[in-house]
Amino acid sequence: MIESRRGGCRKPCRFDRAITSTTLNKRHPNRGNIIYGSAFFCVFCFGFIACRYFDVDWSDSQKKRRESLPTEILLAQNALQDPSLPFDVSFSRPLLNKNAISQINSRIKALPLDEQPLETLRWAAQNLPEKWAQVTSFGMSGIAIMHMVSTIHGAERAPVITIDTLHLFPETHALIDEARRRFRLEGRLHTYRTRDASTRAQFEAAYGPYLWRADPPLYDYITKVEPMQRALDELGVLAWVTGRRRSQG
Repeated sequence: MIESRRGGCRKPCRFDRAITSTTLNKRHPNRGNIIYGSAFFCVFCFGFIACRYFDVDWSDSQKKRRESLPTEILLAQNALQDPSLPFDVSFSRPLLNKNAISQINSRIKALPLDEQPLETLRWAAQNLPEKWAQVTSFGMSGIAIMHMVSTIHGAERAPVITIDTLHLFPETHALIDEARRRFRLEGRLHTYRTRDASTRAQFEAAYGPYLWRADPPLYDYITKVEPMQRALDELGVLAWVTGRRRSQG
């Protein structure tokens, strides 16, 4: 309800009363139609703007763009949405059985907390020489692991893999350059991105500017899953270290 002030007093003015008032209808016989028409126009404009903002395409262009994608990408997207489909997007097979992994974890967990990460990295360097890598997006945990790796003899030569989604912030690229200098990553840092584009402009020309909103599973596969699998295959990686905590599964 809206209240209007007249002569120091307050008088209720309801929306339905404003439309059905006899006096107002005589003065403005089309007032109701104008109000309802204006409301409909505002709702229509808001919906149109929202659709453009979220890149909702009701034409056939989005369908044609999807049909033009490589078959392996479409199969991967379906597999991510429906695990029952016969398509495997796993990276590699386990190197150790569950009993061996349990024994290794029990031995490391018995150590003081501050020694556990270093011992884990030493184990990788001794038991998987030249067959393991660090995978990082250069977050806080990734930088901490990078520093620890640099202090372990034999581990400092391990490759570092990062994925460039072509949507990274300039600050992220600046941080990567700083880490490359500080930890001497020249020759060890391997950056992978989608096969279909080398710049964001090329990516948007192929998939549109808002694929990450319109189809998140497809966006993740194109920019993250497929490049990661290709990196592990090309570098011959059997195990990799990330900043994922034990509590995160």
